[in-house]
Amino acid sequence: MGHSNEILKSGGKLDPNNSVLCKPPTKEEKSKMENGVTELDKLCHAHQQAAEEEKKAKARRLEIEGLIVAISDVKEEGSSITKTRYYKCTCTGKLTRKLDQEAWENIRDDIPEELQPVKTKVDIDLPKLRAIESANPELFRLVCKAIATKPAKTSIKVEVLS
Repeated sequence: MGHSNEILKSGGKLDPNNSVLCKPPTKEEKSKMENGVTELDKLCHAHQQAAEEEKKAKARRLEIEGLIVAISDVKEEGSSITKTRYYKCTCTGKLTRKLDQEAWENIRDDIPEELQPVKTKVDIDLPKLRAIESANPELFRLVCKAIATKPAKTSIKVEVLS
């Protein structure tokens, strides 16, 4: 029996929709373990199952999208709409473009400024910002007046231990 099945057998239950049925554990429950399996073990198991289902669903969706593209009138760039009796299907062809900076610098002055199809993006240099934060707190406080900071989604990575 695999490690994942042991977790389910020991109490990591899922409802008919494969959703984890659990409530936040009490302090007493946190310290108590069922056959060495904690609530976190159960949640990690459910996370792995959901991630695997998501991976399979994505692969199937991409396969279906390929079949739709094969039978649809898709433009190289831009949208095309096909209507059936039940659906409206919009296929949008896209091209990616990357600027050759050296070549651009060589021709830039030959193109009127108002017609130049290149823009410069100002962005935060995070390693430099962190260095300022630790080396010069006063300067960091000044810089922070121009930077909005908010929490981002916490990343979760679950791995099975041997």
